[in-house]
Formats: sequence, C-alpha cells, structure tokens
Amino acid sequence: MKMKQVDWASTLGRTAWVLVVALALLSLPACYDFPVPLDPEPKLTPDARLLGAWLCLPPEPTVPADLRVKAGEDDRLVALKFDAANLRYRIRVVGLDKPDEEGLWGGYASELGERTILNLRPISDEAKPDEVTLVSYRLLAPDVVQFDLVDEEPVKGKPLSPSAELRKTLLSHRPQAELFKPFMVCVRAKIEDPS
Repeated sequence: MKMKQVDWASTLGRTAWVLVVALALLSLPACYDFPVPLDPEPKLTPDARLLGAWLCLPPEPTVPADLRVKAGEDDRLVALKFDAANLRYRIRVVGLDKPDEEGLWGGYASELGERTILNLRPISDEAKPDEVTLVSYRLLAPDVVQFDLVDEEPVKGKPLSPSAELRKTLLSHRPQAELFKPFMVCVRAKIEDPS
C-alpha cells in the first residue's frame, strides 16, 4: 500500500484561507444596520487608544490559537485609520469590500452596558441617513483590537427606534453574546512616510 505524501504547510495555509473567506461570506446575509444610533448626539470622548492606523483580518474564532496562520501575500488585509475631533471619529477604510476600494466612515461612541459601541455611517452621497452600523470594540492588547458587529437579526420585530428604545431592546436581549458577531481583528500599523 502506497501512502500519499501531504504538504501540511500548504494544506494548513489553504485551510486557513478558506476559513477566512467562509467567515466573511457567512457574515454577509445577516443585517447589521439600525434605524438610529444608540445616542442621538455624541456624549463620550473618543478613545485615544483607537486613534491611528490599523491592519485587520477577519477573526478566526473556530481555529485554535496554536494553528492560526499569519496573513500571506494573497490574503486580503483591511486598513483603517482613526482620527477624531469634536467627540466624533472619522475612519478611513481601505480594502473592506474590494482590495483597492477606499471609503470614509464617521460616527461616535456610546456605552451599552459593559461595552463601548461605535455608531457609524458611511460618509458618501449614497449613504442613507436612517442606517447606522453599530460596532463594538475591545482591546485584546495595547496594539490589538477586535471589532464585533451588533447584529439586528436577534432583535427583529422589537422596538429599534427612537434611540432610547433601541438601547432598551439591546440591553434586554438574552443571551447578550448573541448580538455580537466577530468582524475583524486588527493590529496597530505604522504609516510609511510617502516622501
């Protein structure tokens, strides 16, 4: 009986890439837009720990830590740059939908129980004023942050407007973990000097 030789490194790399793509595709059908932000106006000072540049990959929660693979040349990275002024964030995003596509998002932070939530909208002519994406974040280390999307699906049919009702609905949902879908894990990046 002849045994087939397996190149475990390339198999593991392909498996990790398939998992990243599968997770990204699984997140598409769910709905992540809400009709209002958690607070009608900003109240919290922007978190200085978020400011600056970040490189991000979709999280791989199903892969054990000792098997996770670093991003390769062909893996899609998302770049974020957070700036803040007057209690609001401005986020430059490159590579979210397409590798070279750039977009701008704006918003501000709110508290929801133990979590800090970003109330975000794209800044563009096509942006709909009644669609807010709610994103939770947590720093896993000083230079590592995980972003989780707040999923509308578990609370469909419940009051989601005005802001006070949205807050009440989200806080009352159990289990709370069901609301938060892992979106991206990011590491702090250095911006190259273009000169």
